[in-house]
Amino acid sequence: MCCGRSVKEETRSVMHQIVPKCAIFLCVLNFSFSVISSAGVVVNTKLGRVLGSVEVANQDGIVPNPDGTPNSGPRYYAAFKGIPYAKPPINERRWKDPLPYGTWEKDLDATRFQAGCLQWDRSQHQVVGSEDCLYLNIYVPSSSISPGADPQFYRQSYSPDFIQPRIVPLGQRGTLPVLFWIHGGAYMQGGSQLYGAEMLMRENAILVTFNYRLGVFGFLCSGDKTLPGNFGLFDTVAALQWVRQNIDDFGGDPNRITVFGESAGGAITHLLMASPLAKGLFQQAIFQSGSSLCEWSTEPNPREYFNILANSAGCPLEPVVSAVSCLKNKSSIELIKFQKDQLRHSFFPIRAAPVVDGNFRSQPFLPQHPRDLFASGNFNKVPTISGVTKDEGLLFYLLIHIENAARMDNPSFLEKDLLPNSLMSFIRNNSEHEATVRAVKRQYFPNGEFQNLNDFIPKYSKMLEDLLINSCMLEAQMLLTKTQLPHYAYVFSHREPSSPSYSAGLIDVVKRMGIDTPLLNNGVGHADDLLYLFKIPGLGFEYSAADMYISAQMTKMWANFATFGSPTGKSNYGPEEGPANQFWLPYTTTNSIVFFNITARPSSLGSDFRKTEFGFWNGVLPEIQDIVSAYTLENSFNSKTIWILVGLLVLVIIIALVLTAFLVYRSKRRQYTQTAATVSLTSSSSM
Repeated sequence: MCCGRSVKEETRSVMHQIVPKCAIFLCVLNFSFSVISSAGVVVNTKLGRVLGSVEVANQDGIVPNPDGTPNSGPRYYAAFKGIPYAKPPINERRWKDPLPYGTWEKDLDATRFQAGCLQWDRSQHQVVGSEDCLYLNIYVPSSSISPGADPQFYRQSYSPDFIQPRIVPLGQRGTLPVLFWIHGGAYMQGGSQLYGAEMLMRENAILVTFNYRLGVFGFLCSGDKTLPGNFGLFDTVAALQWVRQNIDDFGGDPNRITVFGESAGGAITHLLMASPLAKGLFQQAIFQSGSSLCEWSTEPNPREYFNILANSAGCPLEPVVSAVSCLKNKSSIELIKFQKDQLRHSFFPIRAAPVVDGNFRSQPFLPQHPRDLFASGNFNKVPTISGVTKDEGLLFYLLIHIENAARMDNPSFLEKDLLPNSLMSFIRNNSEHEATVRAVKRQYFPNGEFQNLNDFIPKYSKMLEDLLINSCMLEAQMLLTKTQLPHYAYVFSHREPSSPSYSAGLIDVVKRMGIDTPLLNNGVGHADDLLYLFKIPGLGFEYSAADMYISAQMTKMWANFATFGSPTGKSNYGPEEGPANQFWLPYTTTNSIVFFNITARPSSLGSDFRKTEFGFWNGVLPEIQDIVSAYTLENSFNSKTIWILVGLLVLVIIIALVLTAFLVYRSKRRQYTQTAATVSLTSSSSM
């Protein structure tokens, strides 16, 4: 309690002060954007003329020079915002696949963002956005724009020649690689306008961001052909097709498109690799903090969720066509509120999500579960970068703590309520819930850490990140090793006391409640790596020289990957020295995923990040659940006998894992004695 107020009152007060205003799987922000001047560019495209703006990237010094030093001078780039790539999915087109927008007769004003897709704004406690939201934005480095004044559209407002109004002639062949960004937000929040292009615009690559339908509008599925779902995924394919067909008019190379996304956007990126509909639309992929194998990434029982939503809306459940018709007549605000009311832990469980639609469509996005597609080798094989932050669970823990602030100091609540309910929300089809809870307690809370909140917090946070992010990321990485293509893994662990963090506002809230643990001061949480790739509108973070250097390194590595297929900037696929004396090796075997540690302090290539915990979630726990389920069905043993066997099984598996890790460690020491490299990403290094 603070200032004599209850915890609930204090929480409500400080939540309105949080910057960023966070949502699990994406921090959604209020913001304002202003164009610096009326100077602009005009592009002749196959679809019609597009009027864009010239914007200043660096008046405040946030975007460093390539060597990481502060850059106080302005940087310019062309921005084309709010370009429609599909017809508005409104009225009768609600829950229909996207149709190409086509041409426009008049000049298209692309100097401002269009509306984002419908979603619930937690800070404003209201629905924001529009069903008419299928727009994309294109950002082009100034050096790629052809000269040529066009006085019909803009008056001269800057004296330097390179920011005069200019035209890119129709048919000019594109040469720049394209980075196609897919935002996160638990499939229910976020938008393209939240990701400023300033940082990436120092590289020679075009950035495209776009909106896709969210929540029930993008992913509601009746479990049959009536409402086949995956509309947000079909939006993504439509946007990619638009870019492939038209990006050359903006100087981009349609044969060098890299899709990249974070969290739910990372899962969609990985889903694109699994989808036959996305074949040939991109050449590389980067999935950050999310894959299609995560527990939350797909919905296994869409009909159940459809019935829950229809029942909440007062619609008949049968026949399904009548239920769909009834839901179509509901207002968008009503539908978003029905969706919000089904959530238990912040944004969990995620039920409005991608589905396997092989039985619902003649041309499905996902004909089988992605795990089966990747395991069988039936997917789009492209080079990848994938990775996580060091403390993915921090953001999730903070949101859950704030929601349960009044009870977090109660050990009984932590052990008998919070932990079991968390596992129930996060694990799908968990028929052996009691067995799962007991196994998780033994793995993460072996010493009864429920009695002391400062002991509980880091354990609970690690459990969340291993369950929600780490285990499914490692599984996805391991399944890619059979492709014989280069795949690169990283762990983002950079954090200084003043470094920017998506969790900063939430950390302040929890600290005001009297909680202080090293994780709050040193943790690198979910989405923190995005703050080094994008300038997020509305955030007032100050970047140190080390922070700016990390940002310069990340944008360079991501752009190098889009250009060459290698983050080190070399065109071949071997281990090469990169622009900042980095040595980032691709991983090649399932036995050892080699990670590049992104940090400003001296670091070396590590391997098998949290692989023991991966073994628990993907090996030990399923075995325990199967055994308990079998004995429960047969009713052959009493509860005590079952748990003795379970305990013995856990002990045997743990011993096997430890022995395996020891053997791998000895093998790696011999293998890398001569080749292990030390990576130094210090501020004094040069590009």
